[in-house]
Amino acid sequence: MAQVVHAFVQARLGSTRLPGKVLLPIGRTSLLCHVLSGISASRMIDDGMICVPKNDRAEIHAGIKHIAPIAKGDGFDGPDDDLAGRFLYATDVLPCDHFVRICADSPLIHPALIDLAVATHLSSDAKVTQLPGFPRGEQVQVYDVAYLRAAYPRMTPQQREHCIVAPMPRASVNNKINLCVDTQADYERIKALMESLPKPHWEMTWPELFKAVKND
Repeated sequence: MAQVVHAFVQARLGSTRLPGKVLLPIGRTSLLCHVLSGISASRMIDDGMICVPKNDRAEIHAGIKHIAPIAKGDGFDGPDDDLAGRFLYATDVLPCDHFVRICADSPLIHPALIDLAVATHLSSDAKVTQLPGFPRGEQVQVYDVAYLRAAYPRMTPQQREHCIVAPMPRASVNNKINLCVDTQADYERIKALMESLPKPHWEMTWPELFKAVKND
């Protein structure tokens, strides 16, 4: 039987270092819309949803209304710092066997890397899969839903906040390249980079994209 895989984007407006960053403009659209466009170009994703706290839902959905089909659900009516709970709520709204966890502050997320992570996950018996060695902002994680649901009652508040279950893959990140938007300086740098690209990042191969990043 085919396994259903959805993409869940963790997004909220209450970032302490750069509040409201997911709706900041890049080109003619928002940072979050670039994330969703990258996901939409994936071949391994069946559907997707933005996982937001309930209080942020209206503003975030208004900011992405032109690509609303990926934004389903009413928002998680629970603590903002319970990310695992937000994901499990999403699986109730949009049932699936596995989900791809993607951060909304990663506007250059590449569909080919999403597909590679999903294919790697489905070909193994791993409960959580993460591709090693890629930059921050390209760190795709794939979770087994049944395993997360079984683990949730035993998770500590910190584990729920960061959606950490055992066994988690070791974090192996290329810290020489940062494609996440954490600060105002990150936003200005990545905005300038993206607006200089010859075409949308999801239409480039990921080696082409990384070459453009390194030459920036």
